Amino acid sequence: MSDNHLKQSVTKEYLGEFTEKVLLPAIAELLKPLQDDIEALSAKVTTHLELSDKRYLQLKNREKLLAKWIKQIADKTGVSIDLAELEKF
Repeated sequence: MSDNHLKQSVTKEYLGEFTEKVLLPAIAELLKPLQDDIEALSAKVTTHLELSDKRYLQLKNREKLLAKWIKQIADKTGVSIDLAELEKF
C-alpha cells in the first residue's frame, strides 16, 4: 500500500469500492470451501431421505401383505384376530 492510499480520505465511494473489490472477494474465497461442504452434505441428506422413503414404502407394503396372509390363515383356521392392533405400532 502506497502513501497515497493512506492519505486518501474515506468516502462512501471509497468504502463501496473497497467493499466490492477487496472485502466481497475475500469473503467469497473464505466461504467457497464451506459451500462445497454444504452442497456435499445436502446431496447426502437428499439421497438418504430418498432411500429412507423407498424402504418405508417397501416395509409398509410387506406389512399389508403379511396382514392379508394372516387374515386368510385366521379365517381358514377359525382363529379370531383383530388386525386393527397392527395399526397401533
